[in-house]
Amino acid sequence: MTNRKLTCPHCGNTDLEQFLYLENAIVHRPLIEVVGKTLKIQADYDTTPCDDDAPEQDPRLMCTASGCEGGCFPVPTGLKLDFIG
Repeated sequence: MTNRKLTCPHCGNTDLEQFLYLENAIVHRPLIEVVGKTLKIQADYDTTPCDDDAPEQDPRLMCTASGCEGGCFPVPTGLKLDFIG
């Protein structure tokens, strides 16, 4: 299998360390207890997708390269997402 390069359509950047994967989700964190004036909240969480049909809310990539002002762009078609734990 050959590796493909991810390229920012706005500035041409290919450095993966300068990309972020973005998605909108509602985060659920269980509450543990109240101790004095402190609410203790579990660090682990679950998520639920947002119900917003706006295309700007879809999973997307953002280039953070210096000078790139193109904003976000869709995950390229055919690129499979594999979340590593």
